Amino acid sequence: MRYLTDSALPITDIAAKIGFSETSVFSRRCKEWFGTSPSQIRRNAKQTGQPATLEDYSAADRAELLHRIRELELEVERLRNALET
Repeated sequence: MRYLTDSALPITDIAAKIGFSETSVFSRRCKEWFGTSPSQIRRNAKQTGQPATLEDYSAADRAELLHRIRELELEVERLRNALET
């Protein structure tokens, strides 16, 4: 999330940086986990000044975000393993 809200990196670069080979998969996951697209997350952050770092969120929101991040890590690992076999 921080890459989307705090950087000017293109979304394709962000997706690759966190382990997605396809930007479309990253976009679908964002919609699933956060209810919106990466570009909308970025626009909202600029317009509303939403929290940009994990520490800016409430404890409950942090727990939910960390859970979703772990799900993402497991999915990336599963996809990498599938590609290797």
